[in-house]
Amino acid sequence: MVVWTCELLEGGGMDDVKKINTAWVIAVNKLSERKVQSYVLEPVASSQMESFRYIDIY
Repeated sequence: MVVWTCELLEGGGMDDVKKINTAWVIAVNKLSERKVQSYVLEPVASSQMESFRYIDIY
């Protein structure tokens, strides 16, 4: 399991993050028999609402 901490680029939103993450999972899973799972963790109440995390499970 890998946890990534990321920040949104200016003008980007969580819908963009989820769309890119879905495309990444599909592309990676085409390369190997071992499947990757990835989850986007969104801030609900935080002083840094532009931050988010990915949890990738290999």
